[in-house]
Amino acid sequence: MTQTHEPGALKLAGLFETKHVFFSPKPHSSRFGRRLSGFPAYGSWGIGPEEEEFEPLSLADLATGVMAVAGIASAVANLTAEIGALRAEVGELRAELESRPISRVAVIHDIGYKALRLREPLQILIEEYSEEVVARLPEVEAFASADTEFEAIELLKADIAALHSELSRTPAKELGRAPKRWREILTALIES
Repeated sequence: MTQTHEPGALKLAGLFETKHVFFSPKPHSSRFGRRLSGFPAYGSWGIGPEEEEFEPLSLADLATGVMAVAGIASAVANLTAEIGALRAEVGELRAELESRPISRVAVIHDIGYKALRLREPLQILIEEYSEEVVARLPEVEAFASADTEFEAIELLKADIAALHSELSRTPAKELGRAPKRWREILTALIES
C-alpha cells in the first residue's frame, strides 16, 4: 500500500470505511460515492463490495492509530478536568454575585418632619440584599436597614433629621473634620 501522508498522520479512513478493522481497501478501489444496485445504503456509505481485494494495514499505521486514540483520550480527560474546574469557578462566582447587593439610586422629596424641608430632591443609594434593604446617604455616612425599601427609607430620613439636629446644636469647635463637613452638606440640603 502506498502511503502519501505525512509521518505520524493518522490514516483511519480505511479502518472505519469497512467492516474489517485490520484491513483497508486497495488504493485503486472506487469505494467513494459508489451506489450499488441492491445495496443502496451500503454503497451510500462509500463502502465497496465485499469482493474487493484488501491489503493488511501495516503495524506502523496501526501503532499510529492507537497513539492517536490515546492522544484523543488524554485530551478528553484534560477537557473533562477543565470543565470541572470551570464549574467550580462558576459556582464560586455565582455565590459571590448572590452575596452582593442590587444597588440603585432613589430620590426622596421630603425628610419626613414638618420643621425640616429639603431645598431640593435628595438622591440616596438603595442596596437590596437577600435578607434586608439598606438605604444610604454616603456623603454623611448615614444609613438604615429594614425588611422593606419603604421602611429603610423612612428610617434613613429619621437618621438624617437626627444627625442634622445634633450637628446644628453642637458648636463647630467641638466637631471633628468629618462631622464639620457633614454639617455643611446637611445645612446646604435641609432648610430648618
